[in-house]
Amino acid sequence: MSNNEIIRKYRQGDETGILKLYEEVYEEESNLEFWNWKFRECEQGPALIYVVENNKEIIACSSWIHSHLNFMGREIPAFQTVDMMVRSDHRGKSLYTKLRAPMHEEAAEKGIKAVFAFANRTALPRHIAKFDWVRILQLKRYEYRIGYREILGTSLDAVYKMLHKNCRMNEVKKTLRNIRARSLGRGCKVVVSSRTPDDLAECLEKAREKEVLAVNKDLSYLKWRYDKNPEYDYSFHVLYAGGIPKGFIVTRNCGREITICDFIHQTNDIIQSASLLAHVVNYYHLSKAQVIQFYGHDNVFFDWVFHGCGFKAFPASGMVFAGRVFDDINLQRHFLQPYNWSLSHGDSDLI
Repeated sequence: MSNNEIIRKYRQGDETGILKLYEEVYEEESNLEFWNWKFRECEQGPALIYVVENNKEIIACSSWIHSHLNFMGREIPAFQTVDMMVRSDHRGKSLYTKLRAPMHEEAAEKGIKAVFAFANRTALPRHIAKFDWVRILQLKRYEYRIGYREILGTSLDAVYKMLHKNCRMNEVKKTLRNIRARSLGRGCKVVVSSRTPDDLAECLEKAREKEVLAVNKDLSYLKWRYDKNPEYDYSFHVLYAGGIPKGFIVTRNCGREITICDFIHQTNDIIQSASLLAHVVNYYHLSKAQVIQFYGHDNVFFDWVFHGCGFKAFPASGMVFAGRVFDDINLQRHFLQPYNWSLSHGDSDLI
């Protein structure tokens, strides 16, 4: 590191330099409102941010956002690493390593129990080699095709969707019958909302009780993650039985793709969950989207439900989950086991 390069913690006013660096590294625009939401307004606390400054310009930045974990019903403090950036003319100087070292030290000193990331294949080896990280699992990708616009064109694609809507839903219902599914029964319905329903608290609590390891989700987290996001809009598809919410799916319409961000059922009931997913397929079938997709990992629940509704599974998704634990032997033992985890696309900052 040259004499002009200084490693330091974020201080107010750095946002301008960080956003400039972001646009250079990722070649896409960002804005202060979105940056503040992501890094300063999280209900679990502001992010841990370190920068490298050279001649009063920010040339590298590493950010960890609060992303607490649910460990068998107990919330534990954790960070998720996001937006590691080094300006192109300063790469090859090990700034990545020099930035992360003090961050690991500060996190451990503050009582943070773990740090994790949905890492790409390029960055992951450096985490493993330098910071005792472990590659834990790879998220699966589930996909349901609802259109063929690339082949048929826009007009014929719309006709195709109209003609095949009932056929596709009959296929889903047939599959559900094959796993001895019965109808949801009277008093069951799905309600779609653009905001987090306030009556999901009990559903979330019961879901946390059955999880071994997952991102900790309560009402305040969901409202920050989805309702307050200034950049994107999301939809909640909530399954009610007897007037009580039993599960929900969060989606984002990305144009060509409908992305399922979160999928939670309080007891992992296969029949109710498959029926809820079938609703989502039907809800978007006549939209302009071509596929419905989900990235996730858990211990067979996702496989059962998505296969039951006709989704194809692709084990290699490119989303690699990795991390490390700070001084907690009990957590470490569970942390390293892939099938202890329940993870969804919305747990990352990528959607």
